Amino acid sequence: MKWEGPAPFSKFLDLGIFITDNLKPSVQCTKAAAKAHSILGMVRRNFKRLDCEDFLLIYKTYIRPHLEYCIQSWSPYLQKDISCLESVQRAATLASRNTPTRKYYRNWGSQHWK
Repeated sequence: MKWEGPAPFSKFLDLGIFITDNLKPSVQCTKAAAKAHSILGMVRRNFKRLDCEDFLLIYKTYIRPHLEYCIQSWSPYLQKDISCLESVQRAATLASRNTPTRKYYRNWGSQHWK
């Protein structure tokens, strides 16, 4: 008699987290970054003029939770996953009207984003 257990999977969604058969968080990082990028685009389209404090409030309220949801369980450790998530943060920094584009790395360490 053959074993009729569950079929092998490549990925499935459980409590909002994508789990793959190799247990790497790449799919979760890609999906979280895509969702955060889409919300950042919506913010750019609907709020034409924001000062730094207002943009920071919107970023912390609408964008950052998508990047931090259950981060303890899927904790990105691969460099490509970390850079995928940081690309959203770079785009958000550039979206702020008061932050010059060339001063990204110097401004990133400021107290505004912590």
